[in-house]
Parts: sequence; C-alpha cells; structure tokens
Amino acid sequence: MSLNKNDYIFVLDREDYDYKGVLFAEADDLEMGGPKMPKDYVAGIMGIIWTDEKGQWHAKMRIKFPSGNKQVMTLNFEKEFDEKMNINETYVLNRMYQMPMKNKVWTKNPGGTIPGIVKIVQDLNMVEHSRVEKL
Repeated sequence: MSLNKNDYIFVLDREDYDYKGVLFAEADDLEMGGPKMPKDYVAGIMGIIWTDEKGQWHAKMRIKFPSGNKQVMTLNFEKEFDEKMNINETYVLNRMYQMPMKNKVWTKNPGGTIPGIVKIVQDLNMVEHSRVEKL
C-alpha cells in the first residue's frame, strides 16, 4: 500500500527545522471527567515540539485509542499573536500539559535533528511500529 504525505501523523522532512524533543504520555481518563475506563484501556499520546525556519514554535500531539481511532492536535505559536509571551520549550510543554495526561516522558533532542527524533523513539521503545521513508 502506497502512502502519501497526508497519511502520516508525523512527517519530519524539514532539515531546516529544529526538532526540540518527543513527549510520550497516557491520556488521564479520570481527569477528563468521563466514565472510568477499564485498566487496560490506555490512550497513548505522542507529541513533538519544533521551531521552523523563522524560529516560530510548533507542537503536534497524536492520541491513539485502543479502538484504533486516532486524534491529532496541532499548536502553532505565531509571533504576532504571542508577541508578549516568551515562547520557549517550557511554555509549549505547559500548553501541551493542559490536556489531562499521566506517565509523561519528555525527552529532549540535543542536536535538533530528524535522526535524533528517530533515535529517541527507537531508544524508548514507545512506538509499536515506525519507519523512515523518503517522500
């Protein structure tokens, strides 16, 4: 099956972006206020923070539910809108943490590179399947 760029959750194809790190967590169903879920019903969260070629901050989080359903959330911090804020890694993480989650693991990507993100994902063994493809 051939996939196109829109089929991927995380497309890390910009060498000029600075990929800051990866967040892994579980959605906290108790804090979300819904019904208590069975213990083995875990919604996994993966997020990536980066800055683009203009230095603007971005984050994307993917939630995968045990049913196989997925939800993607994107945060973009535009300088015009957030000019009075000191946008940095801590600020972006705090915005991401507004979503109820537990067992959070934030891992910085010291070099800011695409291979660095791939290595973090592989080292933590938090993703069932990943692969690197040229698009």
